[in-house]
Amino acid sequence: MPLSTLVPLIGGRTINNLLYADDTTILAEEKEDMEKLLKKLKEDSEKAGLSLNLKKTKIMTTGTLNEFILDGTEMEITSYHTFLGSIITRDGYDNKEINRRLSIGRMAMTKLEKIMKDRNVKKATKIKIAETIIFPRVTYGSESWTVRKRERKTIDAFGATDVEKNFTSALDREENKLFSFGRRETQKIT
Repeated sequence: MPLSTLVPLIGGRTINNLLYADDTTILAEEKEDMEKLLKKLKEDSEKAGLSLNLKKTKIMTTGTLNEFILDGTEMEITSYHTFLGSIITRDGYDNKEINRRLSIGRMAMTKLEKIMKDRNVKKATKIKIAETIIFPRVTYGSESWTVRKRERKTIDAFGATDVEKNFTSALDREENKLFSFGRRETQKIT
């Protein structure tokens, strides 16, 4: 089947003009099927005036594949792949993605530290900032995470120590716990 027949309809119109194509993901159960799909993609791309750069093409498998060569070009075999903004690993565990998301949250906290430690900023404002800026960055894609005990501890520590310590003054922490990220938000992802 030509690749052009797989082009979607939008508003009843066929999209037949791709000016820029990037980050294609192909799934196959067997090495031979992957070879066929990649060859077909390469051929149909060339018909449309596009080229598939095999040197930049990466292969990820859950099996034991030591090398993958197509049209004389050896492709890199990788242990992880970023798909729709989330890291997918060869072993199927989400610890790499969870750690990356927590790191993104920490970077955002560092940028907001001056505001969040300012005693003139109301607690309600600090909570809104955390809920609208920090937590969404950390929890993006969390609906699909598989959280094991080790990841649970890491996520809980993020809320219990990182957020609370970096965003609240000692007085705020004594009065009450402002942030319960690890105990509240992560319950949605187990």
